Amino acid sequence: MPNLVCFDLGNVLVRLRPSMRSVVRREDQPQLAALLNQYCLGNISSPDFFAQLGLFFPLNTDPATLRQRFVKNRLLGLYKGASTLLCELHDQAVPVALLSNINEAHWDCLKSLRALNQCHYRLLSFRLRCQKPDDKIFRCLENISGYSGNQIIFFDDLMENIQAARRRGWCAWKVDPDTSIEGIRERLHDLNVL
Repeated sequence: MPNLVCFDLGNVLVRLRPSMRSVVRREDQPQLAALLNQYCLGNISSPDFFAQLGLFFPLNTDPATLRQRFVKNRLLGLYKGASTLLCELHDQAVPVALLSNINEAHWDCLKSLRALNQCHYRLLSFRLRCQKPDDKIFRCLENISGYSGNQIIFFDDLMENIQAARRRGWCAWKVDPDTSIEGIRERLHDLNVL
């Protein structure tokens, strides 16, 4: 059975700007972090999230404008070479999964990208109501895909997620966002996947 190659999205395939936590008052940051976490877990609907998010900003911004800014100010698009990499894996019939802590608004922006739609499995925290590094989300991928242990090659930018994947026996590597695609290509070449 060929290996399953699994990617996180943010800072691995998708370039990100800093979180909006950095633009609110320091005393509001924990409350905003909790709100963002609940949205990422799918525990808050998009309309409710943007209504609550508006309370953190002094300008009277309607929810639609706030949603647009929330997406535009965070997502910078795919890293150069990410689309080509995913297409190469697809063309070589390598099974590919996305395993991401992501919210509905960000996914709504990314889901139309052809390269991401070619991925066989898309496990997203807001749909599953769990997120990395919780073991549950890793088990979900194993159950859905039929792959497990060292059959799964996993790339993420956070060491806590890498460690959680390794506890399940996955071949997991931390990605440097500055050299993301080059590092992934090198590792996949070393593993004879590319």
